[in-house]
Amino acid sequence: MIKLKHKLERQVQDMNINDIVERYPIDVMEHAERVMNLVRPFGKDYMMVALLHDILEDTKVTYEDLSKALPYDIIDDIFALTRFTETYFEYIDRITRSTKRAKIVKYYDILDHLHNKATLKPSLKKRYLKAKQILEEVI
Repeated sequence: MIKLKHKLERQVQDMNINDIVERYPIDVMEHAERVMNLVRPFGKDYMMVALLHDILEDTKVTYEDLSKALPYDIIDDIFALTRFTETYFEYIDRITRSTKRAKIVKYYDILDHLHNKATLKPSLKKRYLKAKQILEEVI
């Protein structure tokens, strides 16, 4: 398994998703962990969605894999947070029509990206700031 901090290891074990989480590349895992910690005040379900919000985009984990380990409402939010072939703002628009949990996780996902100066390009910053504003209007 990816070398995770002991606290995160316990949380992942408590969520019963070890087999899924260990498929993340380390840089994506670090981002997912930060987002999970940002949504901690909202509760365990928010934390689970945050931890897995990029799993379908960044790994070979499938909807079927998730369905073996997670409740369907959690899977639906993870699916809502997965960008397919749509443009970025079509994707954001879709999230605005999703659950409160999906909107909040995406909002904190964007905040984490905005605070990660090492990977934040000017074009991405502009896009994230606009998406953040859109989400703030619906949360």
